[in-house]
Amino acid sequence: MIRIFKIVLSLALLFPALAIAVPYCSDIFTDPPTGDHGENGLTPPANIGPPLGDLSCTRKRGCDNSTSGHFLPGDYSFSEGDFHGGGPSLVNHITTNGTTARLYFDRVSLSGVSLNTYGKAEDLIIYVGSDLTIAGHNHINGIIYVAGNVSLTGNGSVTGGLAAGGSAGVGGNGDFVFDEDAIDNADFGGMCIPGPKPDLNHYRIEFSSDALSCTAKSITIKSCANDDCSSSSPLPSSVELTKDGVKYSDVSFTGETDTQLWHGEGGLTTIGLGATSPVGPYRCYIDGNLVDNSACSLNFAESGFIVSIDNYLSNKPQENIAISAVRKSDNSLQCVPAFADTTKEVNFWSEYISPSPAAIVTGSSALVNGTNIGTSALNPTPRTLTFNGEGKAEFELNYPDAGKIAIHAKYTAPAGEEDEGLVMEGSDSTVRYPVGLCIKPETVCSAGDDTCPKFKIAGETFNTSIQAMAWQLNSDTDYCNYSSTTPNYVQAGIALGHALKQPVDGALGELGLSSYDHVAKANSLNGFEQSIGEVGVFTLTATPPNGYLGESINIPSAESEPVGRFYPQDFELYEESMLATCGTGVTAFTYMDEPTPLMMKIRARNLSGVTTRNYFKDDTVDFASGTALLVAENSNAGGDYRSRLTGLTELNWEKDDQGVQAIESDIQFTRLLDSNLDGPYASMAIGVQMSDKDGVLIASPDMNAGTVDDCSISDSCNAKQISTQHYRHGRIVLENAYGPETDTIRMPVTAEYWDGAQWVVNTLDSCTDIASAALPATDVTYNPALISPQSVTRAGGTNTVPDSDFSMGRFELLWHSLIATPNRYRGQVTAPLAVPAWLQWYWNWNSDGALSDPRASAFFGTYRGHDRVIQWREVL
Repeated sequence: MIRIFKIVLSLALLFPALAIAVPYCSDIFTDPPTGDHGENGLTPPANIGPPLGDLSCTRKRGCDNSTSGHFLPGDYSFSEGDFHGGGPSLVNHITTNGTTARLYFDRVSLSGVSLNTYGKAEDLIIYVGSDLTIAGHNHINGIIYVAGNVSLTGNGSVTGGLAAGGSAGVGGNGDFVFDEDAIDNADFGGMCIPGPKPDLNHYRIEFSSDALSCTAKSITIKSCANDDCSSSSPLPSSVELTKDGVKYSDVSFTGETDTQLWHGEGGLTTIGLGATSPVGPYRCYIDGNLVDNSACSLNFAESGFIVSIDNYLSNKPQENIAISAVRKSDNSLQCVPAFADTTKEVNFWSEYISPSPAAIVTGSSALVNGTNIGTSALNPTPRTLTFNGEGKAEFELNYPDAGKIAIHAKYTAPAGEEDEGLVMEGSDSTVRYPVGLCIKPETVCSAGDDTCPKFKIAGETFNTSIQAMAWQLNSDTDYCNYSSTTPNYVQAGIALGHALKQPVDGALGELGLSSYDHVAKANSLNGFEQSIGEVGVFTLTATPPNGYLGESINIPSAESEPVGRFYPQDFELYEESMLATCGTGVTAFTYMDEPTPLMMKIRARNLSGVTTRNYFKDDTVDFASGTALLVAENSNAGGDYRSRLTGLTELNWEKDDQGVQAIESDIQFTRLLDSNLDGPYASMAIGVQMSDKDGVLIASPDMNAGTVDDCSISDSCNAKQISTQHYRHGRIVLENAYGPETDTIRMPVTAEYWDGAQWVVNTLDSCTDIASAALPATDVTYNPALISPQSVTRAGGTNTVPDSDFSMGRFELLWHSLIATPNRYRGQVTAPLAVPAWLQWYWNWNSDGALSDPRASAFFGTYRGHDRVIQWREVL
């Protein structure tokens, strides 16, 4: 649930102090934000780990701490937190992966940053030990607790939770978006209790119906958070236990407790509660059955059985259970043997307590000395017991299911016996619990490594089952091998987890379902849908909470066979840039064969769009096989020019890449070979296709270079467009030049492109730069040869275009015949001009059919008229 709030709060300053009790998270983080929590606020745990120094992050260098600004779940302790963007747009400096990274700072400063932009609010908790101001263009997607004063103002914004030990203020254009789900789902590391603060629903008094005046009776008192008492109130409670309306004792406890009650005078007495704190009503349960408070009575008999049964494993025979026949002493309150050194026939029956009889699934009978006994006082089962001189006997008990049951024993003296008319009763309750759980995903891979076949997309749900198993063998702890189950095992809040099998030391990823409630079902088979948001192979775990049915019984955690391989949902392309090498806007173009810088990032994502950091390969594992391919088409004409795009860097998917490929490549759209001509291509769409061995493709495709239709309509898009380029097939041409040896000879140089019919001047070219216009050291011919000390030089002309020799496709070379004495050089000088490779052409100077630089001749001592002048004469 998310609610939006903009308001100003003025709360008094209260310096933080040590917490004296763990608060409820819902009391601290509210809508609107609250302050003045002081000693009742959050306190960092004592074991947050060693100090990590300062965490300083800037736009240019990122985060200089060893964490690099990326945090897995856990605690991180820093002195200073200094986050600066330094640009017109917000910079994300903190990324998270899972619930919850808890960052503790003495002080924090913010400037133009966004923290945890791509994560969930519950994945980041920031604790600041001093004051904090969130102003300007700063955004935090997380939960913030400030021990001092906090101010959210300007254009600052927080999505998640905000609270302070001192004052808390939201003003100006400060924007606070409260995320209640984030507060409920975050892992606060014990600083506060998650979930809503519970209310006391009622108290319960529970006891069995038998009691003896010569011994104390155990009474169970519970404080219940809900109507069926499936959840105990965590609030400290104090109650008065009463007998017949008179206070008997004070009992203080949290959740539930057992207390002892004596009634030495014997007979019937009514049990109840007097004053309670917190105030609440009470209910009475006898033998697991609700009775009216006025009927909450116990009859303390003068004689009976004392039965003592420990809690025990389901389906495992429990031997040497003691049963004592006692009566009240004639001269004291002590119990003495009722009979000794005799054999008696005692009736046994069992009774369901939890689950209740109405909730039982596939009811089972308890066994006394290997024989099934009845399930009510109406159908008891007689068993012969031998009592020793102290009035004690022993029997064996087994209950194949789980739950809390009562075992009742009753002896009625037969007619004609010495003790005719004597009736003795006794009972005790016992909890029977599973030996362990069996957790099974729908498919397993025993190899547990990258050789496992693909199973599910990371984040995709799959079926999982859990069974509670009954004891079968001491020597086998693989409970999934067992055949006996406990259908009536019921326990809420079983924690679900997962462990990474491969890649080792990879990211754990987020689990879809973190807990479940196990309910009574045939064969104890509970099923649910689970998901794992990371690439790799994992095992699943199920860990029951400490305690079962109010007893100190801890059922062991279970772990599944390996499940996987999980693989990405898609590849997302982002931050792409591929600009033309010359010009901007409508005048932008690139020559064929000319390298064009391409920058982009590609990340493997799970079903929720989160980066899968385990998508990598190295010498030990191979979880990544993604390859990228460039495709192209001009004006949606349906011709795929992919074969003419070269230079794309191969994707290597190394572990340190964290599932992201940062690509910087020089891309060339190649010319046709052997002087074949084509182009220009004024609207060449460039796109990226992705593929891997599991069929993972590019996210949000929007082009298909092989079709002429709208691929979004035909659902045939298979590439993501990254740029539209204007490609021209170009070359540089030199013209012969003529002139007196005393003058500068100007040689025209032209950048041309093929317009589809002929070579024309490329007037868009004001970018090409010539590395050197000087004559080369070789490949220059003189006709006639130079005579010492004659010399010829060549230099480039000048223009007004910065960083370019060409202007609107034209350039000139300036030739000079030097050394006037005895005479300057007269003749023909032929030389090439070194031009960029993409502007060479098949001039075939050396008859080799290869691309080569252009060349031309400068003629000194010769004048050549204009090519367009046919005849001219002087008019007087």
